[in-house]
Amino acid sequence: MEEQLKLLGRFVLNYNPTRWLNAEVLAQPRFEELYNDNYNKAIQTYQLDGSPLFIRPERSTLANRSVRSMYNNYYGYLTAFDSFGKHNLKLLLGSSLETYKVRSFRAYRDGFIFPDYRVLDAGLQDNREASGNASEWALQSFFGRFNYDYESRYLLEANARYDGSSRFAKGHKYGFFPSVSAGWRVSSESFLKDVPQITNLLIRASWGTLGNQNIGTYPFASTLSLGSYSMGSAIVPIAALNEMNNEQISWETSRMTNLGVDLTVFKSLTLNFDWYDKITYDILLRLDIPGSIGLAAPYQNAGEVRNRGWDASVSYKGTAGQLKYGFTFSLSDVKNAVLDLRGVSQSGLLVSREGYPINSILALKADGYFQSMEEINAHSSQVGVLAPGDIRYINQNPEEDNLINSSDFVIVGSTIPRYTYGLNLNAELKNFTFNAFLQGVGKADGYLYGRAIQPFFSGASMYEVHKDYWTPENRNATFPRLTWGDAGNNYQHSSFWMKDAAYLRLKNIQLGYNLPKDVLKNLKIANARIYVNGQNLFTLDRFWDGFDVETPVGTGTNYPMVKTYSLGLDLRF
Repeated sequence: MEEQLKLLGRFVLNYNPTRWLNAEVLAQPRFEELYNDNYNKAIQTYQLDGSPLFIRPERSTLANRSVRSMYNNYYGYLTAFDSFGKHNLKLLLGSSLETYKVRSFRAYRDGFIFPDYRVLDAGLQDNREASGNASEWALQSFFGRFNYDYESRYLLEANARYDGSSRFAKGHKYGFFPSVSAGWRVSSESFLKDVPQITNLLIRASWGTLGNQNIGTYPFASTLSLGSYSMGSAIVPIAALNEMNNEQISWETSRMTNLGVDLTVFKSLTLNFDWYDKITYDILLRLDIPGSIGLAAPYQNAGEVRNRGWDASVSYKGTAGQLKYGFTFSLSDVKNAVLDLRGVSQSGLLVSREGYPINSILALKADGYFQSMEEINAHSSQVGVLAPGDIRYINQNPEEDNLINSSDFVIVGSTIPRYTYGLNLNAELKNFTFNAFLQGVGKADGYLYGRAIQPFFSGASMYEVHKDYWTPENRNATFPRLTWGDAGNNYQHSSFWMKDAAYLRLKNIQLGYNLPKDVLKNLKIANARIYVNGQNLFTLDRFWDGFDVETPVGTGTNYPMVKTYSLGLDLRF
């Protein structure tokens, strides 16, 4: 059982002392209280003959949890604006303050003699628990913006922010983040006024920075974790330092340059194109440190990542007799690369390494199956007890050793799509309407592990695709031979379990009919619409059969994407 209370407020004071000056102060408090009552009742089970079998759980348990939070958002600003002939000016200066406090409490007991009396006092005294915690943060900002335009032909905007966060230590709390943008509406120039085909042509350019401070509440401070420990015959409270701190961390910064063009032709065809170069530096992340230190790694301003690419879209609206139709197609291309990690190479399946995209796949390179014991004996030594039908891996350094080990792991793919695209279609003929949306990605890799690649993993059933496993009669199978106690080799991270995750999916399609007005007027109905809708009706991909290509990295335990058909009636009175 869960109960939740939310109280929201918004208080605004606006004042115009003169025609060209406006002042505004705003306060937006938000109070939330959550109460959770989690009761797990012990149930007696019986055999077919009616005799008692077992009780699950052995004792009824009750856990009560209360969370109370208060968020406050205050800001105030002055806006000055005026026009001088064809010149338009606007200046804004302001400040804001955000604060957040949260407290939580949890109590637990078990062994309820009266199972239907769900209060803590009804539980036994021998196994009771209580815990609680609290945290808070604050963000203070000063900002300004200047706008200028001349006849809406030449446009200029300059912004500046000075942000301070409680997440950083004294001397590192504040960061300065400026930005500037400009535009030239070429279609307003005299040399294009005699070209009626071009109804709008705008050239844009911008440069700016933004800061990020979302890394937890107190990453700069040495904090102790509280708990208890058994010493002799007593339970004693303890405090332990589990993580390293870093008092020197400060704002993560993104710097972006953008060039763009907007073009409208014949009032029906619109083209948009943007090229951008975004570099994020002083990235707040944890880099691997020697395990001998005995503490978790601290946050550092250590990384630098570049995203460079372009976005393009084309839209068209047209008519053919009584038929109205249109479409919008968008395409994006991005190249992601880690520029600097201070020479540290992360370990694991998804890693960030210098020269490669974020969340690259680090794995062994697979080279098909061993088809005989002779191939196994002639190859470099691998993990586990090998047999025909096992995955064969490439030795990346045969001149140094004859082993497949950690030094043979290389970057084999990237989970970040190179291309993303989408297509919206719409049409209208008399009272009939049609809409469809398709989306997809290109040049991306997906990876399965755990339950997704091991039949009967942790007691789970076998997937349909698992049935195609290697046997002497099925040597080109999708999966390696079935293994039980010697499965270490086949379930190493390797390119064998990586697949192309590019896809095209029909996300939504709808056909509708609007009932004629003369039919509805006597029924006092303003509008009536009947429609049939379909979602996820088809997907084109080359991913693993039975797994969702939109969640391409994982164990396959997510609820599968389903096709949905619906019929609806929309009435408006």
